[in-house]
Amino acid sequence: AGWKTIEAPLHPSEHLEEMVERVVLVDCLTLWLTNFMLEYKVFSLTGEVITAHERITAAEQASDAIKQEIETMIAQWNTTFVFVTNEIGSGNHASDAVSRTFVDHQGWLNQFVASKAKLVVHMVSGCPNVVKKFDDSGRGAKGSWMTQDDKDDAKLLDTFLSSRSMTMDSKGYFMVKLDENRIVAS
Repeated sequence: AGWKTIEAPLHPSEHLEEMVERVVLVDCLTLWLTNFMLEYKVFSLTGEVITAHERITAAEQASDAIKQEIETMIAQWNTTFVFVTNEIGSGNHASDAVSRTFVDHQGWLNQFVASKAKLVVHMVSGCPNVVKKFDDSGRGAKGSWMTQDDKDDAKLLDTFLSSRSMTMDSKGYFMVKLDENRIVAS
């Protein structure tokens, strides 16, 4: 079988016949959204002036278009998709409106894909953190969701990643303290 690379900056669904009964790695949602935002003129690489209203409208159109593309792809029942993305909303806030628009839409795209997925894994330095898993293996209740411990771990991770009050020490580490399922930023 082996790997087959399909370079499709906007519409990989045009290649669905090549994806039948395969595992398809889509790498990555962040670059893919960038391509759609360029296509819909959310921002320009040539210095073209885009008004706030044009940017907001174009960003919504780009987001709708990529979501429709994802829906088209995942409707193919005999293909397994693995989507790679970046968590770009956990760091510093973007300093300009264009960057904030991109970060917001990337976050919403990640949420959209996660809502469709049976398994969502957040990787940090090669360590997997399961955020969502849906068991359809036939053991136990069909389609049972995460255990309570899994949910607690996911909530703790979400709280940690959503904390905006963390500061970096002189060595470049973020200082946090876990205290009985609470995160205290220092």
